[in-house]
Amino acid sequence: MSPILSPPLQIIYTRSALFLSRKAYATWGAIQAEFADYQTALGPWPAEEVADFLREEYPDLWPPAAAQVAALLAGDAEQVVISFAVPR
Repeated sequence: MSPILSPPLQIIYTRSALFLSRKAYATWGAIQAEFADYQTALGPWPAEEVADFLREEYPDLWPPAAAQVAALLAGDAEQVVISFAVPR
């Protein structure tokens, strides 16, 4: 896989969804303030590491992890819901 150049990304776990974010949070408390049902977050990590982690941990993502990371980086949104082949 070729490197994806970008700002660091975070994977945000909530009770209702899994999010991918490019927003720079100062603390986990800042994330918790933004997501009412926040559980935990991973990162910030380079985009390529995020894509690799998601691919390995969640093989049922659709579109594939690298495509979801690339879509976030190409778009205007600060965060997106990570999507799966079969909704969870």
